[in-house]
Amino acid sequence: MGINRLNVFAGLFGAYLIRDDVEEALSLAARDQEIPTADLRSCLRCDAQLAYPVSDDPKSPWVPEFFGDALLVERKLFPFLESSRGNIGSA
Repeated sequence: MGINRLNVFAGLFGAYLIRDDVEEALSLAARDQEIPTADLRSCLRCDAQLAYPVSDDPKSPWVPEFFGDALLVERKLFPFLESSRGNIGSA
């Protein structure tokens, strides 16, 4: 868990979109209208740098869990996106 958190903080992040018949039956927005984003809960210091908490134990420097107080979307705080209204839910 410790190295995974470090890699995400460093920007090494990957994602997969997995589809199945159940999702297809929901008649969600068309794929060309999807806007995939990478969201990351982070903690920011007063100087706007990412805070990376560690434990006091040098043999086990990672903390068991971490809940940030800022939501970064595509590494941006308070992002904004212009979008158009689609045909969500139409069959």
